Amino acid sequence: MQYTKEMPNHLKRQRELLGMTQLMVANAAGIHIRQYQRLESGEKSMSSVSLRIGLAICDVLKLDPHCFVPKRKSEK
Repeated sequence: MQYTKEMPNHLKRQRELLGMTQLMVANAAGIHIRQYQRLESGEKSMSSVSLRIGLAICDVLKLDPHCFVPKRKSEK
């Protein structure tokens, strides 16, 4: 998967595929539910959170963290 502006929707889809609630994801990632809700709603982007939080969420949701990093022009 490549980085797109649809990433908040991807978080929600993946969470629902795994049968998890937002609270379950937040607890498993060790963050406050509001932090996760801001990411899933698009209020905050994955690139704005700490590496620890981003990796924890990706681990819980079984996502490749590289999909949240836009490619540089030289990599396209």
